[in-house]
Amino acid sequence: MASVKPPRLHQARKLRVRRLRAADVGALIELVSKLSAQRSDDLPKNVSAITAAEVKRHFLGHRSKFLSLVAELDGVVVAYALLLAAYDSARATEGLNVADIYVNAEGRKKSVGRTLLAACAAEAKRQGKTYLTWLS
Repeated sequence: MASVKPPRLHQARKLRVRRLRAADVGALIELVSKLSAQRSDDLPKNVSAITAAEVKRHFLGHRSKFLSLVAELDGVVVAYALLLAAYDSARATEGLNVADIYVNAEGRKKSVGRTLLAACAAEAKRQGKTYLTWLS
């Protein structure tokens, strides 16, 4: 008779998506660095890496140019999405564009990317936008 393996017990993991905070600057830079390393063949050699000062200036505060959402898995930032304003002149509608989305190895195959993208769509709706685009 064949032996039957007991079912694997999966530990519940807490997944949460929220806006970027000042405390996340280092984690965001690390994620962006990993994404940049994957894209290194496409980038010119003179492109510099993002700095904490640039993240604070462009992503945080009331005059921020961009919106970034981060995904935490068990309290650790494992993914981010960068959202930019978008406009469709043919339809005269405003939307959001997902400019970057990155999930590190710890967050893959755990619905982190799917949850993050759904949060981007919810953010567009919350802001009264009529669409969300993602160009790759």
